Amino acid sequence: MTNTTQIGFSVTNGVVTDTPLNINSDDLTKHVAVFGASGSGKTGMILSLVEENILNGIPTILIDIKGDMSNIALQTDPELANKMYFRLLTPGSDHGEQVNIFAGLAKPDRLANSVSSLLKMIGEKVYDPIQSKMHAFLSKILQYMHKHNRGYALDDIIALVMEPPFATFGALDLDSAIPRRSRAALAAKLNTVFVAPSFQTWREGIALDVEDLLFADTGKTNVTVFSVSHLVDETERMFAVALLLDEVLSWMRSQQGYDGLRAQLFIDECVGIIPPYPANPPSKKPLMTLLKQARAFGLGIVIASQNTKDLDYKALGNCETWMIGKLSMKRDRDSILEGIMANTSLPKEIIEHRIAALGSRRFLIVRPKSVYEMYSCETSCDLVGPMTEWDMKKIKENVA
Repeated sequence: MTNTTQIGFSVTNGVVTDTPLNINSDDLTKHVAVFGASGSGKTGMILSLVEENILNGIPTILIDIKGDMSNIALQTDPELANKMYFRLLTPGSDHGEQVNIFAGLAKPDRLANSVSSLLKMIGEKVYDPIQSKMHAFLSKILQYMHKHNRGYALDDIIALVMEPPFATFGALDLDSAIPRRSRAALAAKLNTVFVAPSFQTWREGIALDVEDLLFADTGKTNVTVFSVSHLVDETERMFAVALLLDEVLSWMRSQQGYDGLRAQLFIDECVGIIPPYPANPPSKKPLMTLLKQARAFGLGIVIASQNTKDLDYKALGNCETWMIGKLSMKRDRDSILEGIMANTSLPKEIIEHRIAALGSRRFLIVRPKSVYEMYSCETSCDLVGPMTEWDMKKIKENVA
């Protein structure tokens, strides 16, 4: 496995050269932020980084918001195609591999995540499971079901929410801690979701196993696209993204420390996923934690957006490498300059001019103590744009 990643070709005095521009792969564990307007070449840049991972044996997960990331499966390079083991997960739909959000209920070590997912699905805010009374209550019911081999039928869960098999909750009697009215409200929410026809697709398919997605022994480099582009409802979309991020976070916490780049997580067009304060969607906390801690476990994260205003500044503060593409609007350039001036001694006017002069596939790379321009690599996969469900079904059939 090489310890360098080619990110493009150098640009000297405004002229693109044929000199490869490499970065130490281990530096990517300090995370990357990619910005660029539509047409800047941002998607191609991201997918070329994924192709480098395939060649270098770095397993990758891509969260696909718009449907562009699935293009990685359309490989025209036989070498890359032979080295990649591709999976397409489509939670809430069957045009890829379906994801069963309840698959973890039967596993005691996955119980906390499964309960969090269930509560988020019904609209309960679970920022911290330890401080959530409903999280503790539902967890206790599921622990009882596991201990007594009751299975995990959803109607049984609702029945036990209404009439729990225990009379106390901690040091308090049950009705004082969680009144019958609160239990009935929780049961009603669960029932409404469970009977919805659209919810049936969330109850079928594979369990999310991040260790398997990244390191299953396939003899190839594992690349998984987790696509939510088909989910029209924003609540479902954010729920699905949070579900995966929670699983990645749990996987990370089960690992020993790792010196170097072990795996990478990409999130394209992450508007709404880690927004500025006071917005706090369920995806924000796990992603913020990953950005703060993943480096120690060899997990690099790449977040991409069209504007820094879409992202919490604390998240950007954890990204050491910024890749800035063409930004047509001055206000967009101004928001970028706010974030990068601390990393360069060049005058603000020069940086702004260089960003304004960028063309398609040209990026300004800003790293600690260095600023340089590059031309992104051409991808080997076909860039057909956002994929439809029909397109993804064809990929599923070809993979199978």
